[in-house]
Amino acid sequence: MGTQCFGLLNRFFKLSDGVVSQSSGFGSAASIGTGALVAGDDTTVTRQAGQRLYFNRMGPPLIRQDNRRHSRFAVVLTHRDGSASRVVNARSFDKAKQFADALETLRIAAPEN
Repeated sequence: MGTQCFGLLNRFFKLSDGVVSQSSGFGSAASIGTGALVAGDDTTVTRQAGQRLYFNRMGPPLIRQDNRRHSRFAVVLTHRDGSASRVVNARSFDKAKQFADALETLRIAAPEN
């Protein structure tokens, strides 16, 4: 699966594609004789980018075959109205089916509220 992180609780699960980092920096240099004076400042903010998907708002997951690479499949996570909320890619039909079946089992067993 392409997703890097998977968290599971009784009412929802969380998918994440990894870590998002934002950086800003400043640098300055001035020559002094045969050397240089260098000053710098750097700030980085890192956070996990994730999406919560609530079982009681989900429709059944769908498996689709990739149109360009027929050996690749996607599990389409849907809302109850049938609209897509997230796509998780898999390298084989078996892995896609296993993921879809597991989500469907959890979705059916989840509490309504």
